[in-house]
Amino acid sequence: KLNRLHPPAFAVEQAMAPLILLLLTFLATTDARNDRAISVSPARLAELSEPLAVIRQVGTSGHRRVRNHLVEFLSRQPGWQVELDTFHAETPIGRQRFDNIIATLRLNDAQSGSSGQRRLVLAAHYDSKLLPGFVGATDSAVPCAVLLRAAETIGRAVARASRLSPPGPGVDILQLVFFDGEEAFKEWTRTDSLYGSRHLAQKWAQDGTAQQIEALVLLDLIGGRNPKFYYNPHPSSDERVIDTEMRMFIQLGATEAAIIPGSDEPDFDYFQLMKIGSGTVQDDQLPFQEIGVPTVHLIPQPFPAVWHTPADTLDAIEWDQAADVANIVLFWTAQTIGL
Repeated sequence: KLNRLHPPAFAVEQAMAPLILLLLTFLATTDARNDRAISVSPARLAELSEPLAVIRQVGTSGHRRVRNHLVEFLSRQPGWQVELDTFHAETPIGRQRFDNIIATLRLNDAQSGSSGQRRLVLAAHYDSKLLPGFVGATDSAVPCAVLLRAAETIGRAVARASRLSPPGPGVDILQLVFFDGEEAFKEWTRTDSLYGSRHLAQKWAQDGTAQQIEALVLLDLIGGRNPKFYYNPHPSSDERVIDTEMRMFIQLGATEAAIIPGSDEPDFDYFQLMKIGSGTVQDDQLPFQEIGVPTVHLIPQPFPAVWHTPADTLDAIEWDQAADVANIVLFWTAQTIGL
């Protein structure tokens, strides 16, 4: 992914500074004592990651086991509806089956009868690269585990909140998407990569779902030492999309300040609010950026040292820091959906 960059827009870096003021507003409404059940310990994150950190190249038995594990786990969580977005596509090694996994939690409809369809999407890919012995712990077993923890905790919290108070002001639907076929089978090209996200973006653009997405947050390469996240705008994004993306990124930084001891704005340990990254990394967010969906791409720059090597195993994960990042995402999600 290092060689798949679009250069950033300088104007965005200039625009970032005034929006830092929004951080103070978000902090004022962020109660770090909010439902701490929506969190994850390093031990639990490791436990959730273990069944996923296996060789799971598309078309292999390991890939099918991981797909089935994800579906079964998600189906056991209260409130979530799970579906497969199954399709076939030609690849450099022949025609392959792909299965995007989509878990949907309706937040407001049950109590309010609202027909609103505003969506927040959290996403990661679950396939592994076609390399000998490669299990891809950071790429992307741990990111998938973060999504599993979201499923495990948020459904119960939403059920409790709906009995105690009216629905919050956030979105109407929370979705977890596990993309299939992110990795190239041979060399990375526009046609040999991002199979699942390209298919789903096209499908959702055609049926109107894409227009309902408030934001898509993509996690990738989580678990390395001292990750740094930057806002990376897509060159074709308009002012509305960039403004939305920057606000979300700043809110994530504010969440870090609220819940991670020792974080000190404006340049926190993880979220680098005063800098723009080296460019847009071509990843599963790209097909959605190209159809105008606001996205936040949580991928560290530089990439973990173990990227695309056999050393990308659970033994290489910095679990305390991975749990920090996971908890920032989980708590921000809870705030965003109105819990």
